[in-house]
Amino acid sequence: ILGCVAGGGSGYAGGGNGTLMRWDGTAWERVPSPNPSTTGVGSNLHSVDVGPDGTAWAAGAIDQGDLVMGTMTMRFVRGEWRLVDTPSDPAGSLAGSVAAAGRDRAWAVGWRQGEAGMEALALQRRGGRWTDTPVPAPGGESALAAVEVVRGRPWAVGSQGTGTLAVRWDGRRWVAVPAVDMRSPLNVPRVH
Repeated sequence: ILGCVAGGGSGYAGGGNGTLMRWDGTAWERVPSPNPSTTGVGSNLHSVDVGPDGTAWAAGAIDQGDLVMGTMTMRFVRGEWRLVDTPSDPAGSLAGSVAAAGRDRAWAVGWRQGEAGMEALALQRRGGRWTDTPVPAPGGESALAAVEVVRGRPWAVGSQGTGTLAVRWDGRRWVAVPAVDMRSPLNVPRVH
């Protein structure tokens, strides 16, 4: 089952077991993709994005063992998809959305399992590595569902408790912004 699509001159779609498909202008074709985990629930891609320079990223989750999921990212480099080392929480984490921002620049968001429950996760790819960037989410469990780069700055939305969490990157940190209260974590709007 394919669960995400990206444009940027070439269309890509991703899904279960690391499946990647590419639109060649007339038809979809399956492209080789690393599937790093074939145990448990395997690996799944939740998001694909192509940046303004044509750089493509994919994000999702991989079974770390015992059905505990960890974050997973891939990058399209020199004609092939390659796994990229990504911080993962041993208690569980998932990258549900990725936004390509340029050459070796990207953002991935999702959730991680914290001591008090689910916590919002935001990763920044810069200087050849992913770094964890703390998200302000006081009060209850939280998760980020979508990220998009707008005028060079990422914005992300998700849920916090029974409301909506919206944040933007100010160049140094995530800042909470007022959001429409959707009253359900399943009704999170897509960032455009």
